[in-house]
Amino acid sequence: KAVYKYIQTAGSPYDVSVRNYALNHKNGKIFFQFGSNSASAEMAVVELEGFKQTIQAPTASAMQKDIDAKGKVVLNINFDVDKAILQKEEQKVVDEIFTLLSNNPSLKLSIEGHTDNSGSVERNKKLSAERANTVRYALVGKGIDSKRLKSSGFGSEKPLATNNTEDNKAKNRRVELVKF
Repeated sequence: KAVYKYIQTAGSPYDVSVRNYALNHKNGKIFFQFGSNSASAEMAVVELEGFKQTIQAPTASAMQKDIDAKGKVVLNINFDVDKAILQKEEQKVVDEIFTLLSNNPSLKLSIEGHTDNSGSVERNKKLSAERANTVRYALVGKGIDSKRLKSSGFGSEKPLATNNTEDNKAKNRRVELVKF
């Protein structure tokens, strides 16, 4: 997000000697642009705010609310590209699923893998099943009874959005926990 502190631009950088400077600081960056000729000078200042985390990792209580309200929860668990290897930072999500199941001993979940439409239908179906199994096996490895879990892969059969943009494809690459 750019915040314009002061901007005064007139003329063309082709007719005026223009110099750009950037200042990094803990809250973001400030860019300065100076231009001058023998008759006038111009200056522009643009401040870019630092990155602010807005997406929060799902918690067991948030998952519980979705399951109670909708019967399922949609998780964007990241895996290595074209693999069923859970990325290290995604272990926190598995830990929250474990907490959800530990706090609700009668809860049974179907772990359903989904992909976007990149690649062949057969490969996506297999990949989504492998990813769902990765989550299932991680939970069983932590002590959840395997009878409380089942897993399946749907590939790109059930998209949440059309696969016409990278953002939409990212929405379709997901794991859903469905109560059964």
